[in-house]
Amino acid sequence: MKKLYLLLFMSTTLFGLWTDCFAQRKPQSYQTKKKEEDPPASVTLRGGATVMFGDLNEQARDWSYGMDIKVPITRAIAGVMIFDKGFMQAQESTFYISKAKCQFAQLALGGSVDLLRVFKIEGTHSVLDFTTGAGLIFFHTKAYDLVTGNLQRFTSDETSHHSPDGYKIKSPPGIRYTRELVIPLGLSFSKAVSEQVSVYGGVRLNLVRTDKLDATVDGDNSVRINNVGGDIYKNKYETNTNDKWVLISAGLTYFFR
Repeated sequence: MKKLYLLLFMSTTLFGLWTDCFAQRKPQSYQTKKKEEDPPASVTLRGGATVMFGDLNEQARDWSYGMDIKVPITRAIAGVMIFDKGFMQAQESTFYISKAKCQFAQLALGGSVDLLRVFKIEGTHSVLDFTTGAGLIFFHTKAYDLVTGNLQRFTSDETSHHSPDGYKIKSPPGIRYTRELVIPLGLSFSKAVSEQVSVYGGVRLNLVRTDKLDATVDGDNSVRINNVGGDIYKNKYETNTNDKWVLISAGLTYFFR
């Protein structure tokens, strides 16, 4: 039975390769339109799982939803706007004994490169994009005692200010969401199911310029429920390890043809 399954898999794979090769060998009149046609602008609606990587290093999945708007510049390169909104969580049970819950929204601008077009793999009706850029993540995180559930730390409150270095005040007090620079690095694959719609799947690493995405900083398991001497509100950009988060998502892409 295993040999039969293997034979069927190999036959299907070979048939797919043969049809792709056949499509690429069609007369020029058959392919001219598709070869010369620039890719259209598109919007992708997606949802998926989030995983936070910080000082609380026992990862737990949460969820988010988002949207990508893509505007072609060349046949292989496009400008992209990336939006995400959702939740993240993580915990650690030996040193910090904490569980963090994060609510966030993220907006980034950048570019994408279709690797299939770069390597001249044509006729597959597919897109394999590498995407990067820069933007801001707005987040509010609370860390709770893993045993009692009591609040231990949080990223901002009614006395907090926006600050570029943790010391210079740049806004009135009362900041709900902390904002930090984020660099997204993503790889996505989409396959056409009609002339205007593709199915989408992707994975993206988001590098955040802060150590407090999980309301916890390096090597500090103290409990602070106010900001008196609260280093949790200050970014130690030069010394601390920055946090990050990963998104694994799926969705649909619509092309404006």
